[in-house]
Amino acid sequence: MKLKAANLLELSLSLAFALIVLATSLQLVQEATDRVNKAFSFQAFQQESFQALLRVQSFGQWPWVNHNPLSNIGVETSIDQTITTEFYDFINSNWAASNLNADLSQVTISNELFTKKLNVYVSKHKSISHLKGTLITIYYALKKYHSLNQVYPPNQQLNYLTQTNILTKIPNNPYTVDDITSTGKNITDWNYSNINGEITLFAYTHPDIVITFN
Repeated sequence: MKLKAANLLELSLSLAFALIVLATSLQLVQEATDRVNKAFSFQAFQQESFQALLRVQSFGQWPWVNHNPLSNIGVETSIDQTITTEFYDFINSNWAASNLNADLSQVTISNELFTKKLNVYVSKHKSISHLKGTLITIYYALKKYHSLNQVYPPNQQLNYLTQTNILTKIPNNPYTVDDITSTGKNITDWNYSNINGEITLFAYTHPDIVITFN
């Protein structure tokens, strides 16, 4: 009887040890799987964020704070991302935090699962690339308006974009003086033609740079 009891005790200890080993192995496998899944998620976050930031950089003065710009500018993402903006002015040979009318915007894309953040700086100073980017900003705003209303705003009525809160303001042509007196400001910077749904858009200062679509 003593031998049988000893054998049962030994068997119980062996089973307990085997269960501990199994549980530890399962935990290690789960941790490894979680790390692999997180690595794949981070890779997707990086790739999608880089693409989004390249699009952001071409967009001049899109209102990054008051809208969800990633979807509005045609960026598709498979994971949740947060976009934030900080503003800076160049004062006394240094960059200082400023308000929405600042010289420079720092647009940051982040995800709460990762400590890594990706950002890009957007300047409103005049250049042909900035002018083209601002035209594209208005283009996407018009597309957003069309998706909501099935029509484009009437001829020469870009103010519809601010009245429907698609844009907080009409973007400024970087080659003209920025008028900050009203929500309809800068509307005279742009020629917007809607002829039977055929859209033509250009800056009065650069009529040779034209966007046409329907």
